[in-house]
Amino acid sequence: MSNLLIICIVYAVVVTINVITKVLEIWSFEKRSVAMGKSAFSNFVYYYEIIPYTVGLITLVIISYYSYILPNPNTVVHIVVFTGLVAFFYFLVGVIAVFIISVVEANIVRKRTKENESQDE
Repeated sequence: MSNLLIICIVYAVVVTINVITKVLEIWSFEKRSVAMGKSAFSNFVYYYEIIPYTVGLITLVIISYYSYILPNPNTVVHIVVFTGLVAFFYFLVGVIAVFIISVVEANIVRKRTKENESQDE
């Protein structure tokens, strides 16, 4: 097993634990807020956590699949550099996913606003 594959597996496990705790934290906060009489959160609050994670995890799987083609980091410096590169690609894919989610959410809000304005007239 190559070092790059190990890096991807460790990174995927750490990110999975992080996202699960974030989603559970959001869910418990929403539950407390609803119990106090506030409205429930939009689904997009959860989408902003889950979708970039899923896309990033797919990226990690793709990197892991092609890890035999990529150069194998053998020294500590190379391992640190490859870990940084894996984190950068995960971050970049997450930013792109968040941008797409933001555009979709903005379009939905724009449509709802137009519908509300047309109903008010």
